[in-house]
Amino acid sequence: MNQLSQLTQESKMSFLSETFSDYGVEAVLSELIDFVLSEYTDKIHCAVVSAYLIPAKNYVAVLNNRENFRLEVNYPNFTNVEGANE
Repeated sequence: MNQLSQLTQESKMSFLSETFSDYGVEAVLSELIDFVLSEYTDKIHCAVVSAYLIPAKNYVAVLNNRENFRLEVNYPNFTNVEGANE
């Protein structure tokens, strides 16, 4: 029984160590969209590429919001940062 609780605790720690937003996918997609909209001179190619990038960015934003909500509900102290080094 003790091993099971230790395994559960380790899985919780690994879950909390990294969130989806840590990868910066949404920021990268935003930069790509800005680049395409400003640098592509051909409007057709710009529209086609944007048609894929904008929904992808929105999907990543939704996933990030869901994950943050789940963390706030299940681990209310996860998003609170203590100001110890002030």
